[in-house]
Amino acid sequence: MKLIPLTQKTIDNLFEKETSQVEIIKKLYSIAVPNWLDDNVECLDGYPTISEHTSKYIFEKFAEMEGDTYFSKTSLWFNNGFSTYASGNMKDWKINAETCKVIYKELI
Repeated sequence: MKLIPLTQKTIDNLFEKETSQVEIIKKLYSIAVPNWLDDNVECLDGYPTISEHTSKYIFEKFAEMEGDTYFSKTSLWFNNGFSTYASGNMKDWKINAETCKVIYKELI
């Protein structure tokens, strides 16, 4: 399994620079799957996986960004963020993108 670094500093920088939850999620996905926004990509099947600790940190950053606590305004990350389901032995501050498959558009 190839793990991609996702440092706390990288996360903090995204939240300092961006004001949109959508843009932050796009940038997090771009770290995990660099080509996911390419024109020839149809969709993603599955989600990149991170540790529960890393996910909780990101979730709290979204809540902090909105001046809110948990489930009301942070549902974008809750519903579209990375998975922790298969994170068993995942190290903190790493992404496993092998749990997310890129589906390419069919060429005509």
